[in-house]
Amino acid sequence: MKFINRPIIAFVFILLTVCGFSSIEVRAQSGAATTEWLIEYGDVQHSLAEEPSVEGVETIEQIAPKVELWSFAEDADIEQITQQLREDSTVLSVEPNYERHLHAESDPFVEKQWWIPHLQPETLWSSVKRQKKAIVVAVIDSGISSTHEDLQGRIQSGGYNFYGNNTNVEDMNGHGTGVAGVIAATYGNGKGITGVAGPYHIKVLPLKVSHITGTSYVSDSIKAIDYAIEKKVDVINMSLGSAERSTTENAAVQRAIRAGIVVVASAGNEALKGNPISYPASYENVISVGAIDIENRRSSFSNYNSSVSLVAPGTGIYTTGVANSYKSVNGTSFSSPIVAGAAAMIKSLQPDATPKQIKNILEDTAVDLGEPGKDPHFGAGLLNLERVYAALAVPEVKVQTVELDKASVTLDMNVRTSYSNEEKTIEAKRVHAQAAMVYEEELLPEFAMDHMFMQVGQSKQWATGIESNASIMSSNRQVATVDEYGIVHATGWGSATIRYESKYTVKELRVKVGWDTDRPMTALFENVLPIDAVDRSVTWTSSNPEVAEVDKYGIITGKKTGGTIITVRTNDGGLTADAKVTVVGGQTQVEFVGDFPAMTVNQHKVFTIHFNQKIQVGRDYSKDIFLSRSPDGSEQVNTFLVFSNPNSSNQLLIMPETEWKEGTYYLTITKNLQNDRFVSLKKDVRMKFDVVIEDEPVAQKYVFESNYDFDWEYIKRDYREFQLNGVKNGKIVAGYTTNVNNNFRFAGNIGDTRNEIIRKYGQPLTYIMKDRTKYNISGQDLKPTYMIDGKYVTFLIDQHNQNRVRSILWIDQATEERAKYWYKTPNERYKQHSEQLMHELVNQARHAAGLPILNENKLLTTAARMHSEDMARNNYFSHTNLRGESASQRVENIGLRPNATGENIAQGYLNSILAHEGLMNSLGHRNNILSPEYSQLGIGIAFNSESKPYITQKFYIYK
Repeated sequence: MKFINRPIIAFVFILLTVCGFSSIEVRAQSGAATTEWLIEYGDVQHSLAEEPSVEGVETIEQIAPKVELWSFAEDADIEQITQQLREDSTVLSVEPNYERHLHAESDPFVEKQWWIPHLQPETLWSSVKRQKKAIVVAVIDSGISSTHEDLQGRIQSGGYNFYGNNTNVEDMNGHGTGVAGVIAATYGNGKGITGVAGPYHIKVLPLKVSHITGTSYVSDSIKAIDYAIEKKVDVINMSLGSAERSTTENAAVQRAIRAGIVVVASAGNEALKGNPISYPASYENVISVGAIDIENRRSSFSNYNSSVSLVAPGTGIYTTGVANSYKSVNGTSFSSPIVAGAAAMIKSLQPDATPKQIKNILEDTAVDLGEPGKDPHFGAGLLNLERVYAALAVPEVKVQTVELDKASVTLDMNVRTSYSNEEKTIEAKRVHAQAAMVYEEELLPEFAMDHMFMQVGQSKQWATGIESNASIMSSNRQVATVDEYGIVHATGWGSATIRYESKYTVKELRVKVGWDTDRPMTALFENVLPIDAVDRSVTWTSSNPEVAEVDKYGIITGKKTGGTIITVRTNDGGLTADAKVTVVGGQTQVEFVGDFPAMTVNQHKVFTIHFNQKIQVGRDYSKDIFLSRSPDGSEQVNTFLVFSNPNSSNQLLIMPETEWKEGTYYLTITKNLQNDRFVSLKKDVRMKFDVVIEDEPVAQKYVFESNYDFDWEYIKRDYREFQLNGVKNGKIVAGYTTNVNNNFRFAGNIGDTRNEIIRKYGQPLTYIMKDRTKYNISGQDLKPTYMIDGKYVTFLIDQHNQNRVRSILWIDQATEERAKYWYKTPNERYKQHSEQLMHELVNQARHAAGLPILNENKLLTTAARMHSEDMARNNYFSHTNLRGESASQRVENIGLRPNATGENIAQGYLNSILAHEGLMNSLGHRNNILSPEYSQLGIGIAFNSESKPYITQKFYIYK
């Protein structure tokens, strides 16, 4: 083929990373069936997009590992180009980007769920206690009404809009909401309807592919299928289709089935319009579902052919609608989710069942209709959940024994939570600033325990050395969640099971969570055997509830000194096990004996507690610190923060939420505090301190030129409330803050994990638009970006602090979209302002870590500028210059001691903010910025001929 080269437009905006961008034009949706084509390659490494652009091709977008979407200009010779593509030996298939249509018909007069008893689900529903796996059904459709009263708690987070390429999955058509309701409308909540899944723990993942009109494109369906594979869903429902067979769509469907996902699709509604074969329903291995009415007659609209697997009700289906409504609908679109829900229930009871096995169960148990055996009109027959249950049924297993994990428990009224005694202890001592040491080692999965008691708000480490291919999930997120680091977070009262699963390792943790209370608490864990007994439920009782009471989960609360017997009884067979509980203590210690001399501090004092062993990074230690205004502990203070030092695994930092009030405080580090191996302190550690109010610092206003058409304004008092306002013509058009108490409404997300941000706001943007050009966004792991209220909002993640949000950067849409260039053309004012701003950012980070700020050393600044200018002028990037001089030698050249310095260098960042955030996410650079040894700093920035910045930071120990 003959290729003609075309120029590529590229630029980036402040919220995005420097590299990894590509530019493509927005594809027009109208006429896409003829101007958009799907190209599938045989070799995943090869792509014609890597070569000079094809004449007449406006854009090329990779939508799957071997598939590209080509968009042609109106005057392009499409026939010639596609013929040449077909002749290319590396190309497997060339086909139009077919439109798909939702398979629904409206009937507003039928308002009963006649189809529920028609399927006989009662016996299968009664087996919900045997559910072994929480199931997710991906609904590839028009989105979902996320606020519908009957879908609350039934929507899986992480949905995506492939039609609009954003995270807005709200349903403007109503079709997807109806499909979701058929599958998973809440059972037994006293509202609306029930889905076919009834009481089973089954959620829907909304993957939006269709326009408000109900049309969609194969390219978006392929993206949605691959996304569902990535999310490891269990079932995919596709209530859409058309008569065009797509090789690339079929390949995506087969990828899903090979990944263990059951794919269910509607057979189509065109029986009276020529009865065409409909896809994706007619692809191999897909469960194709036709529709019947209340009389078991094939619905007149329902397509019939040899690919139909079975039928389900499809007329007068009363289900959920948009705007919190309900509606009656017709179509194979609503037969398909009935079968998808049935497949989900089978999968929940038999998690190891393959898609083929589930398809066979559904067909083998169907009630034969029409001609004997499988026929084109009804397939194998009508779905029957009673028969499905019979096919899955196993002999009922009875409970044989019950055991408790402890024979006796002691609760201390002077200690809020009961802990096991340990011979090993760790010690704490108060120290001044010390250098942090970080060790990295190859980890294998290790698990601290098999069961865990917690109180609401606590976090505990369970798994370490987590494998890259592992998944960790909670059976009840309302009680306990688990993050990617294996830390369990208690969210509500009750019990849950945390499951770790990888290619080689499977492990479960039982968690019980009690309320946060001042009374001592613990929990007993029952073991009911055999594990496959049908009814393993139990009842708990206390022989003396005035001493200690027990709730339905086996959580014990001490009330007064004395003894009681806690009994667990199985509801199947009445088998019992006992544990003796003794409650001691109750006397208040009035005398406060300090372990350290009393201190006098200012209202912003940050206390650094150094331990002789590592503590748990990311754990909430606030429950282990007690602060009062009285030596007897009667005037408790809760307005303080406790967190592990991200730069030292042996340090705990204690600081006020805003500032300490004037007066005397009594600080206790309780013996409940545990190290990273869950070993407790051997004793309480105490200290008295007095707070003396200092005069407020005088506010100073700084103005920094930005790489946009506005200036950053910064009101400096100290570094506690760090905020930059981007101001243009007296209006704030941008902002940056590290302060959780900032008045910008998203500042409250500072400290949240990346996963929490995604749970709140959905998947981040993958591109932005400027002048009808799409610019893909990369680097979303550390800079997830969203469009919120007309602003591009980026949450800047600190990967060395449990992937928590360190700061937030925003810019309004109009300002961002005026930006036209990659780098700003530099001037002397911009260069100096960039250096000054970076110095302020370094000092803010040090202040937040409880470290002294760094003063500017003019000699260091000169040396830093010289090295940056040398790199920019000679186009290299290294600590060693072209004369062979190292960083320490260059310091010695300006008359400073070479063994008392450190250096960071960076290049290519668009501005000082992104450069600083990048350096903080690089461990070696971060250690220089946060080293307690350094006292002076010099920063130099220079630009090469293409306006690309080179940055040098030089640190120095002044003695």
